[in-house]
Amino acid sequence: ETLIKHGFRLPSALDNRPLREEEFWSKIGATLFVSATPGAKEETLAGVSEGSEVWEYEQQQEQQQDNGVVEMVIRPTGILDPEIEVKPTKNQLNVMLEEIQARKEHGDKVLLMAFTKRNAEDVAAWLCDNNVNASYIHSGLNTVERAEVLQELQSGGLDAVVGVNLLREGIDLPQVSLVLVLDADKEGFLRSCRALIQIIGRAARNERGKAIFFADRETAAMRECIEETYRRRRMQQLYNEKHSLRPVSVSRREMRSLFELERESLREFRSKIPKEGKKESQQPREEDREEDAAASANEFFTEEDSSLSDFSSSSSLSSFFPAEISTKEATERMQNLERLRALVDAFPNLPGVYMFKGEISSSSSLQPQLRTLYVGKAKRLKTRVRSYLRSSTGRGRGLSPRIEAMLKHARSVEYILTPGGERDALLLEARLIKELQPPYNVLLRDDKFYPFICLTLGEELPRLFSTTRKQQSLIGARYFGPYTDSSLLRSTLALLEAAFRLRRSRFQVMYGKTMSRQEYQELVLECLDVLEGRGLEVAEKLEEQGKLAAAADVRKLVAMNPVRKELEFLDWDAHAPPTDVAAITAVASPRPSSSSHASCVALLLQLRNGMVKGRTLLKLDIPKLEDKEHGEEALALALEEAIKEHYTFTPRDEFPQVLLTQVALPNPEAVRGMLQANFDQPVALRSLKTRGKHAKEDKKAIELAIANAEAEAKFIEMQDSRSIAGGDMAEFLGLGRKPSRIEAFDISHCQGTATVASRIVLVDGMPERHLYRVYKITSVQGVNDFAAMEEVISRRFADADEQDIPDIILVDGGAGQLSAALKGLQKISMTHLAGRLVALAKKKEELYLSPSLPPLELDSDRPGMLLLRFARDESHRYAVKGHHRLRKNHLFNRQSL
Repeated sequence: ETLIKHGFRLPSALDNRPLREEEFWSKIGATLFVSATPGAKEETLAGVSEGSEVWEYEQQQEQQQDNGVVEMVIRPTGILDPEIEVKPTKNQLNVMLEEIQARKEHGDKVLLMAFTKRNAEDVAAWLCDNNVNASYIHSGLNTVERAEVLQELQSGGLDAVVGVNLLREGIDLPQVSLVLVLDADKEGFLRSCRALIQIIGRAARNERGKAIFFADRETAAMRECIEETYRRRRMQQLYNEKHSLRPVSVSRREMRSLFELERESLREFRSKIPKEGKKESQQPREEDREEDAAASANEFFTEEDSSLSDFSSSSSLSSFFPAEISTKEATERMQNLERLRALVDAFPNLPGVYMFKGEISSSSSLQPQLRTLYVGKAKRLKTRVRSYLRSSTGRGRGLSPRIEAMLKHARSVEYILTPGGERDALLLEARLIKELQPPYNVLLRDDKFYPFICLTLGEELPRLFSTTRKQQSLIGARYFGPYTDSSLLRSTLALLEAAFRLRRSRFQVMYGKTMSRQEYQELVLECLDVLEGRGLEVAEKLEEQGKLAAAADVRKLVAMNPVRKELEFLDWDAHAPPTDVAAITAVASPRPSSSSHASCVALLLQLRNGMVKGRTLLKLDIPKLEDKEHGEEALALALEEAIKEHYTFTPRDEFPQVLLTQVALPNPEAVRGMLQANFDQPVALRSLKTRGKHAKEDKKAIELAIANAEAEAKFIEMQDSRSIAGGDMAEFLGLGRKPSRIEAFDISHCQGTATVASRIVLVDGMPERHLYRVYKITSVQGVNDFAAMEEVISRRFADADEQDIPDIILVDGGAGQLSAALKGLQKISMTHLAGRLVALAKKKEELYLSPSLPPLELDSDRPGMLLLRFARDESHRYAVKGHHRLRKNHLFNRQSL
């Protein structure tokens, strides 16, 4: 109705819109549901009482009719439901192989149900290694590829198909006589009673049909499935005995896929279309061509069309910019864009980094100063930067409000070329953002992270995989990277798997194959040696053992040199002696002005075989000296103390032959003596020089160490800031201690449709994104943010453990949202959490502690408020993201219908 009211739809749209669920059922007089395992909705509509299942009813015809349920478990072929056998998981791979080989002798086929997509791929690969023609089906394959796999199974090209959820295929395969279910005792949707009944039903077209559950315990779903299956079997046996019916498998079945049949139907349909009509339909009308041309002209707006002369009149400017902008301001913006375009015209179209700079008023000077507003990377600088300026000339042409605001302040744009290509541009961009902290690079909300290789050494059976984040839940995990080149990452993982076969070996250990856990751990340690830079030693060891193929793969990895961080900037000699690089930087930590000490960070990088093998971070306190010269002396003395402390406890096999320092040490001879005494060998000690044999390499190595030290200093500064924010929050909220866990909630919808709620979690001020959740609101119709907030709060804390309760529960909004959240807690009798509830309103950044009290009058830029604002804005962002995803799914479903 709103779209019709504002002219976006014709009035006839009311008659053509999809029906809501309640409208649909109100217009339906009688409905016939046909289902092997009816769900709760069908049972309710059929009159089945709550808490019972359809198959629990006796078979008296009168009772079936009274309840609206008619069971159809008798097949015309007389085939019974498959017999179910439960076997232990010990040695299950060998048992599975024996069962498949036995079925092959009869020409039968087998379906296997794995628990994850990766397990499905591993099972299929293991079967192929053991002379079984097998393939897998999961969501990674498209519809046509899945149909081709099933067709190959029907035609005899495959002996077995492994899947995760074969229910979605609608499979009717009389060739399948055995269904194997791995991990049957792992409870979940795919191992629920309904799912298990449907799974074993894939073998109910064959007279030798059988299902085997591999499990070490009997779950409620397994027990219910077995009982229901044998109840049906008894009914089918009685019917067969009464009518002297012998079970017979279906011998023939169409083996062409649905796509081939549809292709034939489409070809036949097209052949019936008159050629004249076809030609006419292919010729567009002249007026249609004109409309298309006009639409194209309006849609694609070239930068030549956006020159200043085209908008000289006030009417053009007012229609071009938003109405609230004056003609004078619009003219100034256009002139500024023209200046920026003139600068960009001189840019090369090469890889590099670009920086928008603008005027920012300084409190210490009345003159505005240029500072970096935004840093970005580009494969083609000129094309990328011009896209900002071209997009900004059209109203809402794809730029975020943040970038629009940046362009409003931008007065200049500069570039830095990276001869090393796009990879170096990525690394330089990250460095510049860390160093300059541009206000329009939103670091905390950037979802783009460079991937790492993770080896989960803390697990009983370690895994090797790629990840974009370091996960705190993986205790003892080692991370290698980051990799800015995704193809290098994939090649590295592929060669590691080819050399050590960790994935297949882990699968075999998990499912009871002959490889022991100790043998698997030895493979993991060899893989770890390669990732740590000892690839040549591992390759030689593998060659001695006769594993030439694996050794060749390891040597390929060594040649690729993937185990590095930013050493491509260094051109470091792989044959250089073991070198440690020491750098130090001060930490701009927010300490009380009365403090007599300041913090600094010393960082030591270990360079081995041309790679960064490791690094050590030491945090020290130095006297707070305002004088620059004395400050540098204090840093040099602190670096010397850090070196002494580090190498006093360093194992001898990790000592370097060369120690390179950022600054000259005050007492170099004392340091040399200490190193030689601990190492029993002399260690070359040198500081950064502007000239000499190693000047170029030393400079690049020191720059890398300084960049890492400064990054760590920024991180420490951020941690200190968050600690101060926690203390500040505890003060104005009246808490007894600093809050550790904060949860924030927000609501998002579009005129009351696709309503969702978000929950984000901060732990010690850091986002824990793996704990983020989106709740689909089910009990609220239309626009009612208060009811939606009440629902999400009650759902979140209904079954919460005491350890799972946050210190602060933040809702986005004012007194109304806070009151709704309190009602949610009252509904589940959790009113003791009311003291942890706060609400933060956006407009004036007002903080509400109680719906009946006025908001706190606090400075919105004080540390505690800044942290609450970040949590509130993060929950809003995540709610909008979840709403867009749900609305997109609804739109797709309507289009499919």
